[in-house]
Amino acid sequence: MKKNSGLNELIYEYYESRILFGVYRYGEQLLSVPKICASFRLGRNTIQMALDKLEKNGYIETEERKVARVVYQGTEETFRENAIKYFVPRREGMLDINRQGPLLFSPVWERGLRNFERSIS
Repeated sequence: MKKNSGLNELIYEYYESRILFGVYRYGEQLLSVPKICASFRLGRNTIQMALDKLEKNGYIETEERKVARVVYQGTEETFRENAIKYFVPRREGMLDINRQGPLLFSPVWERGLRNFERSIS
């Protein structure tokens, strides 16, 4: 179970942020567990642990053999507030990526382009 703890946490945060920002709204259904597994290429137990935590924290509700449904009830104002609470503490990191991104990503991009050009030649 320890092996999956980081992955299920990522899945949890993926859905939590989308619920808190209003991407998924009250009453909407999430994808089925097999579809979530396929889209993230992860096992059922990893996905189920994330969904269990979402349910425990009041974001979704699940019934046996049915897809999860969003039960978090936010307003446009709370969605904006949630986004601010999420992004403001990350401001410095996001600015750092903006400043250092070319150093990190440009070499990878250029190499990928060279490999692509070679493969079509």
